[in-house]
Amino acid sequence: MDKKNGKLMVGQTKPDRAVGFCHSRAHQGYLSEKQLKAHGCLCKQCPKLQKYESHKFWIRRAEIKAAKKLAKQEARLCMA
Repeated sequence: MDKKNGKLMVGQTKPDRAVGFCHSRAHQGYLSEKQLKAHGCLCKQCPKLQKYESHKFWIRRAEIKAAKKLAKQEARLCMA
């Protein structure tokens, strides 16, 4: 967000559609799911990313991770 006049910078998503906020000085602002993937924020484990944990993107991501973990544990039990 432009600190001078409080407007969104070009290319940034609106706050109500954002999955997070980047606090990096280079590109500070709201991030959509598409922008998050394009920037590689998750792959880099960016410490400046503020996740909006209540957003459906993060909830869905946690569910997918939990399902994969459970499937892996079940596969180990079957092999034993």
